[in-house]
Amino acid sequence: MPKAALSFEQRKAYKLKYFKSWIVSQMKLTGKTQKDVGDALGLSQGTVSTMLTVADVRKKGNGRRINPDPFSYGQILTLFELFGTEAEERQRLLML
Repeated sequence: MPKAALSFEQRKAYKLKYFKSWIVSQMKLTGKTQKDVGDALGLSQGTVSTMLTVADVRKKGNGRRINPDPFSYGQILTLFELFGTEAEERQRLLML
């Protein structure tokens, strides 16, 4: 996280961006696709793609509204199981 003082909204956006990038990196490491993640969560591949989209704050009115908090707690736990995440890393990610 940047060392400069951030507002609550900026901190939340940074943490969500980090979590989404963590999911993408785990997908690459484990060889999973968005379809695999969608099947585990009971969602379509398109929905997973939308959930992993990072909003570009520099672009105004790009026509797509991005859910600011797309993952539920249950979905996060399911992702941990899917990727075989260790307890220490789970704790670190849940404390974000």
